[in-house]
Amino acid sequence: MKMPFNPVFTDPAGAVPLDRLLQIYADLNGISVRELTGHAATPEVTRLRNEAIWAVQQFAGGPLADLGRLFGGRSVKAIDHALDAVVIRAAMDQTYAGRLRNQLAAMRTALAPPQTMSDSTKIAAAAGVLADRNLSDADARLAALELLRLGAVPGGTEHSPNQKEA
Repeated sequence: MKMPFNPVFTDPAGAVPLDRLLQIYADLNGISVRELTGHAATPEVTRLRNEAIWAVQQFAGGPLADLGRLFGGRSVKAIDHALDAVVIRAAMDQTYAGRLRNQLAAMRTALAPPQTMSDSTKIAAAAGVLADRNLSDADARLAALELLRLGAVPGGTEHSPNQKEA
């Protein structure tokens, strides 16, 4: 039985490493990679592990044996069982299926390169903030300055809006 979801991310430069996908899933769900790849069999860890297997498979595809190695040396049969458990539950529970779609979207966002604004967009946004009469002059100036700093590259290093200048 196949899940009615297609892989949601294709890296044009090549495949996303499986261990990176696993780490992203773990971070998003507040569980360690060690727990996901270990042998704990509590219902919560088992559910999260099954969903992690399914999510990584949605992004990466590939042989089930590769997933088995990633998830602590599990057999192809165990990986297939985990995938089936998620697919069957999602087919019967639309709320669960929606949660899985949201999970994939969050992983896609985590994999996406940070968005940057062109200089002309930054200037237009800063001008709009400065013209906003709902902000005090000081707040408008600070917000405009932060917009103009986004992605700036002083001295050849990336500069985030909250980074203090040396």
